[in-house]
Formats: sequence, structure tokens, C-alpha cells
Amino acid sequence: MDIDTLNYFINVAECLSFAQAAKQMYVSQSSLSNRIAALEKELGVSLFERTTRSVTLTTAGEFFLTEAKNITTRIGEVTLRTRELAAGNQGSLNVGYLDFLGYDVMERAVMNYHRDYPGISLSIRKFNYPALLKSLNDMNVDVALMVPPTESLPQALRGKPILSSRMKLLTQKDHPLAAKSSIKLSDIKDETLLTVEKEWAEAINNTISHMFARQGLIPRSIVECYGPEELAIAVSSGMGVAIVSDFMRASMKKSDNLRMVSISHILDTCNLSIISHYDNPNACIQSFMESAQKTAIELSQEDTSYSLL
Repeated sequence: MDIDTLNYFINVAECLSFAQAAKQMYVSQSSLSNRIAALEKELGVSLFERTTRSVTLTTAGEFFLTEAKNITTRIGEVTLRTRELAAGNQGSLNVGYLDFLGYDVMERAVMNYHRDYPGISLSIRKFNYPALLKSLNDMNVDVALMVPPTESLPQALRGKPILSSRMKLLTQKDHPLAAKSSIKLSDIKDETLLTVEKEWAEAINNTISHMFARQGLIPRSIVECYGPEELAIAVSSGMGVAIVSDFMRASMKKSDNLRMVSISHILDTCNLSIISHYDNPNACIQSFMESAQKTAIELSQEDTSYSLL
């Protein structure tokens, strides 16, 4: 008994004619009759009552028809599901991200992916640097959108850069520098510089340090905030200024008391990458990477603050 034999039987049972079923299936009537006879012998029952004028199902045949249809339908579903899983169109995906990544990027990436792959169950979670790298390494997170650490990624992880954004000054709207179209880094050397703790923004903090070092400048004072939201609150309260990437811009829109100002003569960027484990077998990772790259193209076309990598 195999799937072809079941389909032969179903066709005969629905046509109640060996000749018509054979014609529909492009096989000889004798070949079809032999397959049904072999099936009946295997089952040890008669599935059809045959006369010179008609073919009808026996009681056993009626029962077997229902079950044969269920089996062939189930096999079709399993086949499709297996192919979809192998292609990364079905399954589940755990996505991690850093809080420093703006909602315009993360939200757009997830929205586009869910639209294109509705059959994939998504789990989305925010991490700090150490926790996200560990979860990727342990394969508890399948893929992450993040600004990689300045030093090399752990050997087991791979990164694909997709988008970059310029570094800008974040200040309270009433600050004298907020009205300028752009500022020089030397304009804020005497300001209190607010940063996010290393575990949340290691790569960005290193970029800021290099920016000041290349200009031969040292900030008057540096105050660390726990996370990006705390940083925004501190800047909005007039406790100091900050240097952030355009990736944070959408998050900053939550407050009407904040302004972002371009920094002239500074070419430093914040680079966003897709990170995953080399040995992670989840086929959905590839489809997420492709979708995220399309999202990066969309953002770069809509906003000149973003550039493709």
C-alpha cells in the first residue's frame, strides 16, 4: 500500500468506473485493475462489488474511502509543511535587539518580516550587550539586530552589516546649541557629556571616545545613565548633552523637549548588523536576514541620514 495506490483507489471509488478512472489518471485499465486487486488482496477484503454493468463500493470500501482521503490529505499537509520549514517559510524565530536601536528600524524590520512570512512565529526580546551576545552564542536567540562590539565578535558568531547612521548631538530644546543647524565637537567640550552604561552601548561609547580623541579634546565631565530611556530623560531635564546615532531618533520623538543637531567635520557612523550563530540550524534565519536587508534599503531611500553598508 502506497500513496499512488490510495489515489488509484480514490479515483475509482469516486468515478465508480475503472475505465473512466483509468482515463483520468492516464494509465491502462488493466494496470489500474491490477493495482486495486493487489490492494484488496493486501487488505484481505473486497472494496468493490463488480458486475458487467456497474461498480459499487462495499461497506468496507466506503470506510476505506474515508480513511484513504484522510491519509492522502494528511500526507499532502505534511509534505507542504516540511517544504515550508526547509525553506524558512514556517517555524519560529527568536529575535534579539539592543535598546539603543531605534524603533523606526526595529519596528519596520519586524513589521516587514511578519507581513512577508506570516507563518513564522516571532519572539522579540530586548537585551544589553553581554546578555545578547551570550544568548546568540547559546542559540537561545536565533538572530539579532545590533551594533556589534568594537572588538571582534565571538568566533562562533557571524555578522552582516546592513545600515549606518551618523552621530549627532542630543540636547534639550532650550539649550543654546539646539537652534544651530550644526555644531563642532569643540562646542561641547565644556558640557557635561551623558552616556549610556557600557553594557548597553559599548560600541557607541567607544566611537564617541575616538571622536573626542581625534580632535584632541576631553569632555569636562562624563555621567553614565543606565539605559537609553534614562539618557533621554536626563538630557530632557537639562542635566547635560549626549552624542547618539540617528538610530535613536524615533525613540527621541517621544519627547518634545529634545533636539538632535548635526556635528560638522565628523564622519563617524553607527553601523547596524544582523548577527547569528554559524551553527544555528534554524532555516528562518536566512529569510529574516533577507527581509532585514530589504528594510535597510527602504530606510536608506526614505531618509538620507541612513546609508547602506
